[in-house]
Amino acid sequence: MTTVERKYAFTKHHEELLLAMEMQRRLRIVYRSEKEERLIEPHIYGLSTTDVKTLSAYQIYGPSVSREPAGWKTFEVEHIARLVILPEKFSPRPDYNPRDPKFKSVFGQVS
Repeated sequence: MTTVERKYAFTKHHEELLLAMEMQRRLRIVYRSEKEERLIEPHIYGLSTTDVKTLSAYQIYGPSVSREPAGWKTFEVEHIARLVILPEKFSPRPDYNPRDPKFKSVFGQVS
């Protein structure tokens, strides 16, 4: 475990996100104070270039500030109010970029 990983290892949703990506399982989340749930496929979890714990995921459905219910979304992990790992599996999206420039350090990602 690197120094960066050690620093963030015991923060909110850390283990669940790593497990979901390792097992390639969909997540149901509530983000911020939204009442509706989002269905997402987590692809990259790490530290953004602005030092914020961030999740890059493909959203299947749910509310969105962009008003686009489906597509690539970035979530600040501290604002994920609730997270449930679902039994449904997923495969990495064809347009998934494992070298996403929004991240300066990656804790976990799908392969």
